[in-house]
Amino acid sequence: METSLFWDAQQSQDGTLDRVYNSDDFAAMFMGFWGDGLIPNTSTALLVEPIENSFAVVVNPGDAFIKGRFYQNTEDKQFTLSNGNAQERVDYIALRFDSEKRSVYLKYLEGAEGEGNPLFARSASLFDLLLAKITVPANAQYLTDEMVEDLRGTSDCPWINLRFDLDAITSSFQAWYDNVRQLLDEDVAVQLQEQIDENADDIATLNSTIANLVVQNQQLQEQLENERKYDNVIKDGNIYLNTRPYDPAIDTDLP
Repeated sequence: METSLFWDAQQSQDGTLDRVYNSDDFAAMFMGFWGDGLIPNTSTALLVEPIENSFAVVVNPGDAFIKGRFYQNTEDKQFTLSNGNAQERVDYIALRFDSEKRSVYLKYLEGAEGEGNPLFARSASLFDLLLAKITVPANAQYLTDEMVEDLRGTSDCPWINLRFDLDAITSSFQAWYDNVRQLLDEDVAVQLQEQIDENADDIATLNSTIANLVVQNQQLQEQLENERKYDNVIKDGNIYLNTRPYDPAIDTDLP
């Protein structure tokens, strides 16, 4: 059956709408992008940790998708487990999808003494992602880190799996971008060289003018320095005259 989403509804002659959607339609759309799993936005997303010197565990904040439904936990959530008894017990901390309750929530699955792993749900209406496996030894006094097995990232509780190759898309875009940037750089360089060639004469004239101005400025500085040597000096109210050495060659008025 072919299906396409979403369209504005139009009213039929009997007053009903020809396009009606529900949450299942949205869930089906999201399932097309990724499967069931945790969202790896932090390293401790929904990580289960024991509380020191107790039979309690805490589940860290985190996000997930199960059956196209989004789940978010924004604060630590604590579970108190049953004490250790005469035989070993295995418990699970799970994230459960529950279609009847219309909810996704954390759940403590307690096992029976000496009977191994407890049952967990994997049906259309109930589905568990197993966050952690907790093995309680016989006569245990409290939980330790070694008793809590992190199942995140395993087949029992995977990270969300994108239904397309994101790395390939990123690589293709980067290759395209690098190629376009190289072409643009080469084009800009060609345009600059053409402008330089077209204005070569003007540039040569400008350089010559600048060189002449530099020479003239140097000559003017030397002339000012020579003039400054013969300025009058005023000291203690007396004027001292600086005179140039006598040059007969420039004294044309002498008989």
